[in-house]
Amino acid sequence: MARKRKTEEEKIADGLEALARVQSRVVSANDVRVIEAFAERGIAATPRVDVFTYKAWFALGRQVRRGEKSVRVTVWLPVPEKDGTKGRMIARTAYVFHKSQTDAIEGREDRSDTAAAADIADLERLEIIAGS
Repeated sequence: MARKRKTEEEKIADGLEALARVQSRVVSANDVRVIEAFAERGIAATPRVDVFTYKAWFALGRQVRRGEKSVRVTVWLPVPEKDGTKGRMIARTAYVFHKSQTDAIEGREDRSDTAAAADIADLERLEIIAGS
């Protein structure tokens, strides 16, 4: 069975969800890892302000440039039980990029400054529509 391709709106929604998860966390060991890894490349990084996943950057109207190297971090994601209750947490690897590794997507509004200034409640209300 062929895998259904996601629409641009679905990709944006996925990115916003990832962005909300990242920005809702408190300071973690990942923050130190991100700061150090980007510092080695000569980039001053601020986690959850100018460092996000590929999907989050896409949702914010930015495209990671081809060939850019990410920083790997471990994230813990909740796995809900079948009845919808909170289940266990599982570790996954996420790949994050600095804003300087991205370009604005032509024809889309660049919301990256909005993300840096917004609190988590505002992020959940962001309406990003492809082509807006």
